[in-house]
Amino acid sequence: MDASLAALEEAVKTLVSLSKEELVAFPTPLSVSETADRLADEVSKAVDAAKESIAAQQGELPKEVKGPMAEAKRELMKMSAKAEQVKKKIKSTLDAVRSKCQHLVEACAAAVSSAMRAEMQSKGLDIEAYFMQLVNAGDDKISHEAFCRRAEGLIGEAYRAEHAGLLCRQIEAGAISRRRFQSFLQQYFVVVKGIAITDEFPISTAKTLRKAEVDEVLELLEGPKADDKLGMSRIRGKSLV
Repeated sequence: MDASLAALEEAVKTLVSLSKEELVAFPTPLSVSETADRLADEVSKAVDAAKESIAAQQGELPKEVKGPMAEAKRELMKMSAKAEQVKKKIKSTLDAVRSKCQHLVEACAAAVSSAMRAEMQSKGLDIEAYFMQLVNAGDDKISHEAFCRRAEGLIGEAYRAEHAGLLCRQIEAGAISRRRFQSFLQQYFVVVKGIAITDEFPISTAKTLRKAEVDEVLELLEGPKADDKLGMSRIRGKSLV
């Protein structure tokens, strides 16, 4: 059990130690995640077997024990407590891996969805027509391979195969249906505080067109893009009012 837990921690050590800035260059998060899931399952099974054995031995002890029997009971209690600690460690380790992977998915999703929306708009396609461009003949879903090929072609050097693999897995396991693809590309924002709508991204050169009203719904067309000077993200969108 200890050796299996050590193997799990060693497998994820590099990934979970990375900062958000370092994560974007990490090439194999999907492989690490899959390895972590496999090792965690092995450790969990070992822990469950150990707990079952401990419970059986505790059941054989009399309620009132003295001497060596009392010591045996204390040892079994320690073993049971250790098994619970291992369970908690497995969970915290997997949570750390999933947190890192989720950050990568969000970054990849922003880049890929923005690039796909831009391509769709430049070609004058609606989502259905764009979906059909990515579906193989005779299929009704986009394969992960086809999705990743298009993503690679659109974002170029920023593309990381396993980052895109994580994204595909989150959109829909196996292959991507119309509904899930539409949900991925179509994003909406609701205005919670009045803010200026400008004619371009850079605020320093932009002209204010009007003020967005509270509860106004905007369909995302491009972005979000980070404005490091202002410490905020901005989008290009279409008002649905």
